[in-house]
Amino acid sequence: MVELEAKNLESVFNHCQDLISIATKLEGGSEAAFTQALETLAYYARDPQSAAKKLEKAIAALQELDTQRKLAYVLTYAAEIALEHQNLEQGFIYAENALKAAQIVAHPSDIALAWLTLIRGKWMMDDMPEAIEQFTQLQKYLGNQSICDRAKQKIIDLEQQLNEKLELI
Repeated sequence: MVELEAKNLESVFNHCQDLISIATKLEGGSEAAFTQALETLAYYARDPQSAAKKLEKAIAALQELDTQRKLAYVLTYAAEIALEHQNLEQGFIYAENALKAAQIVAHPSDIALAWLTLIRGKWMMDDMPEAIEQFTQLQKYLGNQSICDRAKQKIIDLEQQLNEKLELI
């Protein structure tokens, strides 16, 4: 996951191949489906159009296994990639579904990352009032909850971007 977040795609492919061979031997778990989803995300990051159908299958496999936390991670990352490639509608759909999955497991970092991606989608769709409202709601929700450094940094970055955008208006 770290390699994926660092966009070191070749390393993701190599690690996933090793992990898939191990994960398929484990019974009753979601490790194989999750590893395949991570590998598919790397392909999606490289070429979203050619990997879109494979990504949908990987997401469906995670949904079938009802692994909400893993699903939230995959959907959040897929949303980030879609938004980076200006596929705003698909990115927004992934972000909405990521937030729903994250809320089911009630993990603050997962909720924050999914919600931040959803807010970014609103902002990119030029819905600044809703982006600001959602950001305010996220901050209220988080309060003093502990979240991962990645989520903390994304909050700082988004807050700065929103403030810069508001100064231009």
